[in-house]
Amino acid sequence: MYAKFLIYGDECDQHNIELRGVSNKEGNKAKLVVPYVCHVFEGKRMSYKKYSVSGKDEYYAITRPLTIHCVLSDMDITQEFEFIVLSIYAEDGTPESYISAADAILYIMNDNGKTIDKLACRNNH
Repeated sequence: MYAKFLIYGDECDQHNIELRGVSNKEGNKAKLVVPYVCHVFEGKRMSYKKYSVSGKDEYYAITRPLTIHCVLSDMDITQEFEFIVLSIYAEDGTPESYISAADAILYIMNDNGKTIDKLACRNNH
């Protein structure tokens, strides 16, 4: 099973030079109007959930108990926002890692690479 995070960025983001994108549905890269970064993860078992929080206290209440937590995108935790948490489990059923991102689409794919589910969140700040 695979999980792919597609994290959208700001067109004017000078800090993240690895942002790439497409300008239309055919994939023309002449003018990049939808910048993104892609991260792919593999695991035997996964779970995922979207959260909506109103500030840093609610955000920390959710993320503080997560033992191995990787944050893939910038999050302004001082205001209301949405983010996705992906949990990847080891073969014995214990959580192996937690990955979170805001302004992203999470694609869940089977072993053949076919998308079987997706989850999206977008913050317009």
